[in-house]
Amino acid sequence: MNITELTQKRSKKLPRLEHFNLYENVIRITDRKLKRIVDVYYVNHEMYCDFCETNECIHTGYAWSVYEHYTSVKRP
Repeated sequence: MNITELTQKRSKKLPRLEHFNLYENVIRITDRKLKRIVDVYYVNHEMYCDFCETNECIHTGYAWSVYEHYTSVKRP
């Protein structure tokens, strides 16, 4: 098995979406199906996907879960 086959086999086990980074009002998400990083903005209590140009898509749904996780973490 060559390195390309190993990489493809490994990538099949990874989830499609993964939290990449979090800024003040943007959550960056790695979308392995699209092979790109997608920016989702939190504005006026809504999530907006820059790639899909909507507030209702797979990326905004995932961004809400990331947002809820980070806002539920208690800070000392």
